[in-house]
Amino acid sequence: MPLASDRAHIARHDPARVLAEVDATRRIMEIHKPAVPRARPNRERGCLTCTSAQSWDAEANEALCATLRLLALPYEGQPGYREEWRP
Repeated sequence: MPLASDRAHIARHDPARVLAEVDATRRIMEIHKPAVPRARPNRERGCLTCTSAQSWDAEANEALCATLRLLALPYEGQPGYREEWRP
C-alpha cells in the first residue's frame, strides 16, 4: 500500500493522464516538419504545420518551429536541452 504522500503524488500525476499527455506531445511533434521557404530564404524558419507559405524545402532547416520550442521549454535545465531551442 502506498504511503499517503505517495498517494497524493500519484493522484496529482495520474499515470493514465501522463501517458495521454506523452502521446499527445509525440503526435504534435510528428506533424511538425521543419522547413524554410525557398522563395524567401531570409524569412524566419518554421514548419509545414505552423506556416501558410506555399513553397518549402524541408531538408534545409534544422531549427524548430515555435510550437516545438515551447514543448521543449519544460525540459530547460535537463541534460540534452539545447539553448537554441529556447523560444
